Amino acid sequence: MSPGLGLTAGVIGAGWGGRYARALSRHPDVDLVAVCAGHESSAQRLALAHSVPRWYTDYTRMLETEELDLVVVATPNDLHFPITMFALEHGAHVMCEKPLALDLHQAEAMAGLARRLGRTTIVPFTWRFFPGARALRELIDAGALGDLYHARINYVTRGLGDVHGEARWQHDVDRAGSGVLANLGSHAISLVHWLLGDVGRVSGIGRSVIDARIDSSGTPRSTPVDDTFSLLVELRDGTPVVIDTSWVAFVERVRLEISVFGSSASAQLQFDSGDADTKVGRLTLGDATPGPPRALAIPDRLLAGADWDDMPSACVEQIVREFIGAMAEGRAASPDFSEGLRVQRVLDAALVAARTRQWVELPDTGLEPARG
Repeated sequence: MSPGLGLTAGVIGAGWGGRYARALSRHPDVDLVAVCAGHESSAQRLALAHSVPRWYTDYTRMLETEELDLVVVATPNDLHFPITMFALEHGAHVMCEKPLALDLHQAEAMAGLARRLGRTTIVPFTWRFFPGARALRELIDAGALGDLYHARINYVTRGLGDVHGEARWQHDVDRAGSGVLANLGSHAISLVHWLLGDVGRVSGIGRSVIDARIDSSGTPRSTPVDDTFSLLVELRDGTPVVIDTSWVAFVERVRLEISVFGSSASAQLQFDSGDADTKVGRLTLGDATPGPPRALAIPDRLLAGADWDDMPSACVEQIVREFIGAMAEGRAASPDFSEGLRVQRVLDAALVAARTRQWVELPDTGLEPARG
């Protein structure tokens, strides 16, 4: 397959799917020919916004009618499995939002089918494409921190825009699988895999701080999903990692802090949507040199080709380029469904650990790379 031949694409989902539609419509080797959303007004609005010729409210009809080379699944989590399986069976390469599935059984089936059919897949773990995170990984890979002995990730948001906002599908365990663990924790777990290595066992505790919300009709609804989750991870090499997540934090909007400690130095990466100075990441390094940790510039080559004033859209454009490039070159995209499966395995184990108040061991499959 060559992108020079032109690739036809479809997007399913009108929320975050709008960012994917924008990125695909701007890609020179892609023809975005169809979009789909559950409500007619949303589907039509998405199509008009990106000059897409056809729109649907039924994904099966879209996939049976259109000859699509690639499909983006940007829907609520409970729809990831049926839509992805249908798209793969109808010949499409698939980008599916995180978390890959509701549970490990679904994720195994999705990754297995994609592998058997030889489809290119990708799961958009956004922070892997963030310039500061890439710079941090380069530091680690270069051995600048020495032997790593501990890491912490703190990832919190102001709800879905409002801590006390209305009940949405993300607050429904049957549709989401879990709350903040699936929503933010999946990103953090993938960062652990990418920066540090494989997870050997987990322990965790989650709670619901706001367990009732008003839905869009004004009706009170119980929302007992986890909105705060703390995860203690032990890597296969014994390194402890702490992951704290919450979507009921009174921050500007989104805050991410990653701290990695080694025998020679420690590094910290910060992003805060309320601080323009962190839009590509604030990276600092502390070592035996007297004085406070020093700021490290993010290399220009990691900033090229994107407008980082709009960080989420810039990351989405990078993800789309990786997906299209992998399809063109006949290689696996990174991170693909195998990474989505790895993350799902940790998510499921974390839920068991929180329920039983015990450590949960993860199987060493021997099939997954230590770092993707």
